[in-house]
Amino acid sequence: AALPLAAQDYHFSKQISAGGTVEISNITGNVEVTRASGRTAEVSVRKIVKRGDGNLVKAVMEAGSNGGMRVCTVYLRRADEARGCNGGSNDRDGGRRGDRLEVDMHYTVSVPAGALVEVDDVNGNVTVTGVDGDRKIETVNGNVTYDGPAAAALSTVNGTVTATFTRASWTGTLHIESVNGAVNLTF
Repeated sequence: AALPLAAQDYHFSKQISAGGTVEISNITGNVEVTRASGRTAEVSVRKIVKRGDGNLVKAVMEAGSNGGMRVCTVYLRRADEARGCNGGSNDRDGGRRGDRLEVDMHYTVSVPAGALVEVDDVNGNVTVTGVDGDRKIETVNGNVTYDGPAAAALSTVNGTVTATFTRASWTGTLHIESVNGAVNLTF
């Protein structure tokens, strides 16, 4: 028997070498990233359906950069449609006028040491703790919280960026931005 929609979860895993990239792309829901104990990246996604047909919102995994993995949220027009991360419009109504979906996809991610991390979220908070590869963490409507050695970019449009850097030196440029919110940094 099928589980209720709100109880349907997705689980993805892949062995990632140092330098491989774990990419997360979400539309609505929080993303939490921590360091894995081994070489396997793990991504768990909990789907919470508030309104509409939850079968039209899925998490999918694809091959990522440098032998890594990419996991994203996709909105479909039909439940049997196959769509990848770059497979066309991922708007919140799946291209259907007036049939709004309200589905949160909450990502819990663990990343091996030395793996690179990129998170792109639209509506949700992003928290990254203890990950040591360079990373780009972005959301539009939500807070970014970061605790680790260095980051390439931390940004939000409507929210606060709070970052604690465990190392006060890094190579390259550090980009930190909040358009409508505070930036709090600790070195």
